[in-house]
Parts: sequence; C-alpha cells; structure tokens
Amino acid sequence: MTDLAELTARLEQSGYAVIPGRMDDEHLTAAHGELSRLLATVGWGSGFDGDQTKRVWALLARTRRMDRAALDPLVLTIVEQAIGPGTQFSLTYATQVHPRPEGTGPALRAGHLPAAPRP
Repeated sequence: MTDLAELTARLEQSGYAVIPGRMDDEHLTAAHGELSRLLATVGWGSGFDGDQTKRVWALLARTRRMDRAALDPLVLTIVEQAIGPGTQFSLTYATQVHPRPEGTGPALRAGHLPAAPRP
C-alpha cells in the first residue's frame, strides 16, 4: 500500500499508517538495535506513562537512526496531507508497552481508551 490518498486516509482514520518496504532490512535492524539500546537506559513510567511503559523522548535528537523514516519524502507528503503544509516534527518518541497479566483486561489509564457507554 503506497497510494498517497489511501495512506493519508488511513492516517486520518487510525492515527497511524504502515508503509511496507520503505526501509530495507539493514536500516530496520540498525534502528531496532538503537531503539532497544535507548529503551534499556530508561526506567518504567509512572503516572501518565503507566507502570509497564517505557518512553524515550526527543527521539530524533537522540539518534540519527530514525532520520530515514522521519524524513522519507512519502512520509512527509502524507503528514502534510493530513495536517497541513509546513508541518514540522516537534515531538518524537519511542514507546515500549509490556503486556498486562492475562485476565486483567485493558488498561484504562487517563481516559486513553473509550469508556463503555453509560445508561
């Protein structure tokens, strides 16, 4: 799926879009290794982050390994289509969420997941 209109619609509808094949295996492996290294340097979150979440903030300032994904011409075009021309990255981060124990249900923290309808 590399059709601009379809990818833009996916981003607007879901909040993300997967673009297969934009990074080769070498770059993916290097980016994965760098993200793993960075995530290993931070502790578990608290409050907003939740106690089973790690975040590395200011990702583009901490590593050059994500530049290829962030500055890809197709990615920039899709972002501009969805948000508007002249869009700039101001917040980039990596998140590692560990699964909740089986049978505990979804984590309803800070209203991020929609609440069940109320009578």
